Amino acid sequence: NQGWSMTISLPEPATAISWRMGDSGPFTDTGFLAMNDQTTGKPMANPSFEMPDSTVAGIIAIKYLDIRGRETG
Repeated sequence: NQGWSMTISLPEPATAISWRMGDSGPFTDTGFLAMNDQTTGKPMANPSFEMPDSTVAGIIAIKYLDIRGRETG
């Protein structure tokens, strides 16, 4: 096993998605897929990210930008 594959499901289209472990520290962007989102016409935010198998149990914080540029999470 080479780690954990995490997939995020959001209630609306997102133009950017980021995550972090725990309650503090910087967020890491998930990047973009090599396709445009049909609802926004912009590159599709990657809904997945990888974590090493050595990751200890904890809270994963997620935030995203909606199509209006508002941050949620």
